[in-house]
Amino acid sequence: MVYFLEFRPTALIYGYYGKLLCYLLAESLIMMIYDAAKKELEAKGDKAVKVPGNSVKAMLLKLDKIQMRRVSINHKWVVDAVTKTQLLWLKTFFKIKALPKSIW
Repeated sequence: MVYFLEFRPTALIYGYYGKLLCYLLAESLIMMIYDAAKKELEAKGDKAVKVPGNSVKAMLLKLDKIQMRRVSINHKWVVDAVTKTQLLWLKTFFKIKALPKSIW
């Protein structure tokens, strides 16, 4: 019983540390995207790639639709079709030069 009382607060504290870490990672990603959007707007003006509706969440939900599927012939993972807008977002905000055609 004494062990349970000593263990419980420690587990609770580490649980909060984990949640704090996830929050900090998410916020830093969002701030990185906003910073890249600001630099893009300053550099290119009206021709800059913009965050849709000024909402990073909406942009990430649209990027979430990118899928990979496994081809059974050679057991490789292949990236499905990516729209031009999604590719521009990946290049601008995440500095990804080109998506791989297949993995493995």
